Amino acid sequence: MNILRKIITGLGLAVVIPTLVMLYISNNPSVFAISSRNIITLIVVFISILGIIIFWNLISTISNLSNSLKVIAKGDINHQVKVHPENDIEELTDSINQLSQRMRKNADELEKRAILIERFNQEVKRMSNLRSMYPDIVHELRTPLINIEKSSALLLEKNKGRIDGQDEEFIRTINNNAKRLFRLVDNLLDISKMEAGQLAMNLKKFPVADAVSEAVKSVDNWRQSKNIKLVVKIADGIPLVYASRDRIIQVLVNLISNAIKFTPAEGKITVSAQNCVDLAKAGIPEADEKFIEFFVEDNGTGVPENQRKMIFERYKTASGDSFDNLHSTGLGLPIAKEIVEMHRGRIWLESDQGKGSRFSFIIPEGKENDAG
Repeated sequence: MNILRKIITGLGLAVVIPTLVMLYISNNPSVFAISSRNIITLIVVFISILGIIIFWNLISTISNLSNSLKVIAKGDINHQVKVHPENDIEELTDSINQLSQRMRKNADELEKRAILIERFNQEVKRMSNLRSMYPDIVHELRTPLINIEKSSALLLEKNKGRIDGQDEEFIRTINNNAKRLFRLVDNLLDISKMEAGQLAMNLKKFPVADAVSEAVKSVDNWRQSKNIKLVVKIADGIPLVYASRDRIIQVLVNLISNAIKFTPAEGKITVSAQNCVDLAKAGIPEADEKFIEFFVEDNGTGVPENQRKMIFERYKTASGDSFDNLHSTGLGLPIAKEIVEMHRGRIWLESDQGKGSRFSFIIPEGKENDAG
């Protein structure tokens, strides 16, 4: 029996029925004998008392429910509402108990999430502490690498012609790998500087041919160790470019290094620079300023089509049978992209899997009053 029916029944028994009966007897005294009126009066009193009892039980139950809700509202979500079976307000009681159970489950879930959030915050704090130490740790790696590279280069120079071919090859391998590790360390430092907005861009005018020549020279020992042919093509009429010479060299070194990785022994790499005559291929609308175009082309493994979009993303390298042995941080190409874009340029990839790749980038010729 729901609460509304109990209220109506209680009111009917305690007030309405007795009142109507007594009014009827009062208005029709001749109809009932005195004894009959006394019996009816007793019955009416009994009915009224029954109604009052029903009302009292109802009020008691509602008071109990109210107190239980107050207990739950204060935070005791484990509290269970109990009523006597004869009070028979199961629906409301069940609803309150179900609400309490849901609140308890939600509280348990929130507690679990709070624990996870706390652990996450602790991990973020730990990673933040490690990240603050990261540049210093990486920088500490540079000194021993410089010593290894310089010492091995000195051994090769001083003992040229005096050591057998195998020993010379061992020393050359040490020197090549020290240079490669040194470039990886520099890449890690550059990423840290980029994230902090502190990457140096020393702008000045310089000949494009000089930058290409220095980039090729810095990876020449590694290229020779794989017997890869490298062709340099510098078009006539390229003006001096106003840019960061060291950063453009870095871009070229990263692209040439990438080509050497994926070009088989006896392969071929072409490095070229020319005046850009077609800005549309770089996704740049027609502009008043002039651009210089560079490209590094190889006849290596190529890049699968489904991996070309992510190849310029940080810490990601192309995956596949021909890429699994790549001992790289996955930073060379992303760094190249950011440096080119810092020069207001564009970089893109064209590749034919199994036949080779061509990485191209363009930068404005630039003027000394450019912001950089």
